[in-house]
Amino acid sequence: MNCEEVQERLLEGADASEDAAIATHLAGCVTCRAVADARGGIELDGGDFAALFAAVEAEQRRERGPLAWLRSRPTWVRRSMIFGMAIVIATIILVAMRRPDFAFYPMGRFALELGLLAGALAVAVAVAVRPRLDVPSARATSALVGLAILVPVLLAVLPQAHAGHPASLLGVGSDFLPRAIGCLVWGLVMGTPTAIIAFLARRDGGGEPRRDLLLAGAAGLAGVIALEMHCPITDGDHLLVGHVSVVVILVAVIAVAGWLGGRLRRRRG
Repeated sequence: MNCEEVQERLLEGADASEDAAIATHLAGCVTCRAVADARGGIELDGGDFAALFAAVEAEQRRERGPLAWLRSRPTWVRRSMIFGMAIVIATIILVAMRRPDFAFYPMGRFALELGLLAGALAVAVAVAVRPRLDVPSARATSALVGLAILVPVLLAVLPQAHAGHPASLLGVGSDFLPRAIGCLVWGLVMGTPTAIIAFLARRDGGGEPRRDLLLAGAAGLAGVIALEMHCPITDGDHLLVGHVSVVVILVAVIAVAGWLGGRLRRRRG
């Protein structure tokens, strides 16, 4: 059993003395042992865990409606909802707004590119969406945010996929910047639904910058996947400026917001 499952069972009134799986977990987990002690009204290491636990329960009771329902879902459900949103958006675009050069694009390469992007997105979501007290490490966060940027960069610097459709040759000369900006904006918009559900599904109240960075990277990858389905331009410079920048900008915005939020909290403290 993991921390989330144990704490949910304790909230439901489970007795560790009667549940071997919970007892085994508590033997090696200080955090869950504190929660179990607080549930019984016991003070541990001088801290008033009973009062803390009561405050947490009061906060949970105040939260009502769809948001409470979403955050109460098991971890695997919340992960699936975030990843699923990205896939739904991409599928809608593939059906309704498919790139005009689709028939010319090498399908093996297309599947590989989508697989790499979706894999990086799935890993970022899996590490970010975890039990509330299970915070991603700084090293893991840096590595996965780097991966979220590196994968689309690698796809952009590969040899041009094809030049067999007129639309794939657009975005050069004076047309370069308008097309790149157009894709950037479009990618940000298409990544927004994934970002919304990802940030709403958090159980930390938005107070953990590492989770936020990973979720921003995931939302950016969702936008890049959407662009992969829609944009016919295969020039590497366009992909770097118009597509990769979707991930970079989202991560940068969240990083700056987290830094500013931290400064404000320190001033207030």
